[in-house]
Amino acid sequence: MEDGAIVDEVLAVLGTGRQVAPLTARDPAFELADAYRIARTISDLRAARGERPVGRKIGFTNRSAWPKVRSKAPIWGYMYSTSVFDLGAASRASLAGLAEPRIEPEIMFGLAAAPTPDMDERGLAGCVAWVAHGFEIVQSIYPGWNVLAADAVAGFGMHASAWIGPRHPFAARADEWTRELATFEVELFRDEAAADRGHAANVLDGPFSALRALVAVLAGDAHNPPLAAGEIVTTGSLTHAPPIAAGEVWRAARPDRGMIGQPRDAGSLSGWPEPGPWLPGRVERAFYGFRARRTAGRKTPAARSDWPPTGFVMIEEPPPLVFAPAAVRPPAELIEGFRGAPTSFIVDAMGGAGGLDWRIKPIVGRSLCGVALTCDCGPNDNLALIAAAAEGQPGDVLVAATGSFAGAAVTGDLLLGVARNRGVVGFVTDGLVRDLADLEALNLPVYAMGVSPNSPGKRGPGAVGLPVVCGGCVIACGDVIVADRDGVVVVPRGRLAETLANLERVKSAEAAMLERVRGGLRELPVAAAARRESGTAEH
Repeated sequence: MEDGAIVDEVLAVLGTGRQVAPLTARDPAFELADAYRIARTISDLRAARGERPVGRKIGFTNRSAWPKVRSKAPIWGYMYSTSVFDLGAASRASLAGLAEPRIEPEIMFGLAAAPTPDMDERGLAGCVAWVAHGFEIVQSIYPGWNVLAADAVAGFGMHASAWIGPRHPFAARADEWTRELATFEVELFRDEAAADRGHAANVLDGPFSALRALVAVLAGDAHNPPLAAGEIVTTGSLTHAPPIAAGEVWRAARPDRGMIGQPRDAGSLSGWPEPGPWLPGRVERAFYGFRARRTAGRKTPAARSDWPPTGFVMIEEPPPLVFAPAAVRPPAELIEGFRGAPTSFIVDAMGGAGGLDWRIKPIVGRSLCGVALTCDCGPNDNLALIAAAAEGQPGDVLVAATGSFAGAAVTGDLLLGVARNRGVVGFVTDGLVRDLADLEALNLPVYAMGVSPNSPGKRGPGAVGLPVVCGGCVIACGDVIVADRDGVVVVPRGRLAETLANLERVKSAEAAMLERVRGGLRELPVAAAARRESGTAEH
């Protein structure tokens, strides 16, 4: 499998709840080195659309799992500004767009300096600014969590979100923290019933061992940067990672030392302030917790007057549709600058890239130019497109991502007729359309992979207004879409002015060269230069 195809496929399911077949099952030669190369490309693309990398998560920190996942070390994945949150009294976490989510209690570090592979534990401790306890919510874009290490790395490191509890300064009690973090225990509760118990040793003999392993893995990575000051590192799950669902109440606490065979005077975690070592207030020595809204007909411990404590998060049922805030539209003069320009010229103005999959061609209508209004429909569904059409404004181009689904059309003439009535000037999809005869009567440009009479469902989930991957390109609301008989091009909103300036130079150069060709030019300048360099005579 080619890198570009993998990146497109993986990004296309991000935030949708959809899943794909494991990469290693389709390509047994796909290895960890390949996966980390893919991870860097995905990170760059997510950063380009505003998701800033803020740290790393560590996974597979239990050595007993390594043979099963074909790894000799833990794995890691990027965390982003859009996926890392502080736990607060009113925090809310949604399961929208997650596939088979699970929860993991973890120790988290904030780095004050960049650790290096030659550091011992004391040296690593000197790089830590703060320590916290929190949760990571993980997910699997592969059905049944059936993954090898390379699949996990390419699948966002299985990371969905991280929730950080109170951050405690590290330096003042570095020795105590280092000692206690290697020995403490944690108990995980679901609806006030014990779900699991874990020990610091479950993360490679302790969080600092996990951090050291991450530094070593990164030292041998040719594609990704080492850790830097300011990054956040989650060090791996202290317990098993149980599935989560809306309506459940989750919390984690230090168990009574007498209950686990340790003497009661063995001491407390000296770094944690009292009362309550992990959270403000006296709530059963709670570390932190997650709570969900009640589901119909189900009671939870939430009826207690002292529940939930500070730092709990509500996990909500995923809605069938997710709407992003309205994007800022680019100035009209920038949009008009692209009108009538050949897509091939625009691609040249962007360095040779920007065109969608070559199979997306005009089904009906003429060329188009407008502002992208995106929707992520997923396969065999158009609920998101129905919602997006109702949001359309004059000058918009509806862009519907389906994951290149070819089993049914994503729309026909009626829905696109509604969009046209609202001023929408075109439609682009990586899927199929139907009702060809009536589409031709709409006088609305339609670009798609093809035509099918099959109809889609209208159940969701889907998203409106979020960045999508359509035809192999990331498209966000506010980008400019231009299309003609050659195909479809997307110009990112942040590159409009730059591309327009380049476009004028491309037009001038093309016009000058065309005049020379019509005047009898027999050899392009680049060919003549290559011939001179090689010393080859003209034939």
